[in-house]
Parts: sequence; structure tokens; C-alpha cells
Amino acid sequence: HLFLDQFPRDGKFSHQMIVPLAPAFVSRDGEECLPACVNISNLPRSEGGRPALLRWSEMKTLFHELGHVMHCLCTRTRFSMLSWAWPIVPWPGGVEQDFLEVPSMALEKFACEPLLLQRVARHFSGQGGQGQLEEAVVAKIKQLETWMAGLGETRYFSSSLFDLMIHSQAPPYTFEGEDNLTAAELYRRVTQKYTTLAQLPKTNYSASWYHLYIGYDAGVYGYGWSDVYAADLFHTMQVSESGALSSATGQRLRKEILGPCATKTGDEMLKNFLGR
Repeated sequence: HLFLDQFPRDGKFSHQMIVPLAPAFVSRDGEECLPACVNISNLPRSEGGRPALLRWSEMKTLFHELGHVMHCLCTRTRFSMLSWAWPIVPWPGGVEQDFLEVPSMALEKFACEPLLLQRVARHFSGQGGQGQLEEAVVAKIKQLETWMAGLGETRYFSSSLFDLMIHSQAPPYTFEGEDNLTAAELYRRVTQKYTTLAQLPKTNYSASWYHLYIGYDAGVYGYGWSDVYAADLFHTMQVSESGALSSATGQRLRKEILGPCATKTGDEMLKNFLGR
């Protein structure tokens, strides 16, 4: 079951995330208990008679989160501990941390896939002549996949290093011979070194970066590691005989990657799907 909490309200978490509500398992009397999760997001509401419209970046994030949803809902396990979960919930379970983001990172890549964009993207008016996206627009969206990617990657990897540093030493922190650093100062030093960009004055991004404290502690690097696997999965789907959007490819993804969840190791699932 998927529950949707999609619109902003005062005091609500301000990004997007998937939270597991119930794991998949088989009860002692043989009844299959189905998994459940909720999509907590902050998508725009409809205003002034116009429907709610998503920016491309919001759609890409939504695709990412729906990758987690598919991982949760497609899980079929006998024991709840092997069902989809992540450390935000008060019960153990789920795949290895290094594999947790693989399905979401793989499905996120469909947001740049021309065949899918031509299928799902429509002009909100529904008027004739304003249907599918033009090929030139689709090509520009595809180019966005690598636009400023270098800056984005250096920011991500510097943040991952910061995450590892603050979870491997007690405060105050030390970085490159400089002692007695606060968490904000350490973040500023690390990001400036690896991105070559100075932080805005009187800001402290690390104070609002929730990944550090809700289960990704010393594990943020897993996004980059998972993305390597996800790129391999996505390419394999693209070049498959039936195509990336075929039911056959989807069923294979479900059987080899989504369904087993933690009943198999990430390595085993990847080998089964990739065939190598």
C-alpha cells in the first residue's frame, strides 16, 4: 500500500522522502502481509484554476522517491527483517546501506529518458497542437543530466567526506592541521577545499542537513556508490532486446532486484540482473 502526503503545510518536513509503515512478511498461519509506505513530499498545489504542475527537477526527485516505493511494495519475504526498510524506522531490516539507493537512483534516470518523456509529458491545457514534447525540448532535457554535473558531484563528495569525518572523531574537530573546529567550520573548510567555492557568510548547511542524523550517519557516500550500480542497471535496461519500458524488462527488474530485498546480497542481485 502507498499513502500520499504530497502538499506542504506549516511545520512539515520540507523535502521528499519515503517512510516505511509496515514490512512484508508471512505470518505464522501462512497469511502474506503486504508492505506499506508513505510518500512525504511538498509538491505544488493547483492555484487560480491552473492544475498543479511539476518542474522537471521535482519530477526527477519524484521518480527517485518512487524507486524506493517500488522497492518497498515489490518486496516479498518470509521474514520482516528482510523486508524493505531504512534506519529512520524503529525496526531493523532492509538491504545493505551501499545498495539502498540503487533502485531509486536507477529509476530516477528515467526522468531523462526520451521515450518515457514522450509518453508521459503533456501540455497542461490539453489543446490541440500542444501535446507531446518536441524532440528539441526532450534533447535539452537530456542535456540537463550533465549540466553543472562537476559542481554537483564535488559538492556531494565533499559532503560525504564531512559526514565520515564528524562520525569518526569527537568535537572539536581537526582538519588539515587546524584544530578546535566546530561542525559548521569543519563543513566550511571541507567544502571549500573540494569545491573551490566559498560558503555564504552566516550560513550553516550542516545544521539542517537531516541525512546526518536520521539513519545515513557515516553512510552518505552510499549515494555515489549506489549510482555506479544504478547506471549499470539502467544501461542494461536500455540495451535489452525488449527495451527499457517493456513489461519484460520491468518484470526482470522486479524479480532480480526489487522483490528479493535483503534475502540476497546486493552483489548477488546485481549479478543475476546483469548476467555477469
